[in-house]
Amino acid sequence: MNSNYVSIEHIIEKVNRELPPGGEFNLESVKEWIWEAMEEIGCITQYAASTFELDIVDSKAETPSAIQSIQEVLEGESSYTMKQINQYDNFGILTYKLNAGYIYTSFEEGTVLIHCYTMPVDANTNPIVPDDSSIVKGVVSHIIYKISKQLWFKDLLTSDKYQYIVTQWTHDIMEARGASKMPTVTEYTRLQQDILKPFPDMYRNEVTRTNIVVST
Repeated sequence: MNSNYVSIEHIIEKVNRELPPGGEFNLESVKEWIWEAMEEIGCITQYAASTFELDIVDSKAETPSAIQSIQEVLEGESSYTMKQINQYDNFGILTYKLNAGYIYTSFEEGTVLIHCYTMPVDANTNPIVPDDSSIVKGVVSHIIYKISKQLWFKDLLTSDKYQYIVTQWTHDIMEARGASKMPTVTEYTRLQQDILKPFPDMYRNEVTRTNIVVST
């Protein structure tokens, strides 16, 4: 997977070029749809390990939208590992639950440390997208699909045109999924070296030449 990224402005520019007549969007919607597209594509190799410190007020705090997978939650002062539950208990155990973009804790005031994996973001916390043509196309296609769905619900887009967009979206997402799983040149080289390690030095060049012939 490419370790370079394109900005949300680049994505919006591409969306504007393909926007159906009457289609509208705002920045917050685009951010949400990019998260959706990245999850749909399955770019899990792009997740970054992160830690957030959140201030708890009235037993809750808003969680960053970039969070994709929470590993653990610690109470800030004691570093005690909190237990996630569906309903609060009354046994004095530090607990939390997640709901609709918020974390709710069993204590009213304090801080929590959230160790998690997040989608990559820029300095303004806007999502950024791997600089791969198939993935960028998949993300743009997903945004166009979401806008077109709104137009279709309002009878501003015919069913035939909407179905065409859905078909194109399905195709683009499938291609992006394949691209998201492809190794970079560096990753491929490292993998090849790991595979060749068991071979004696005298056979490594021969194996490499064989691999090159097969791959072509």
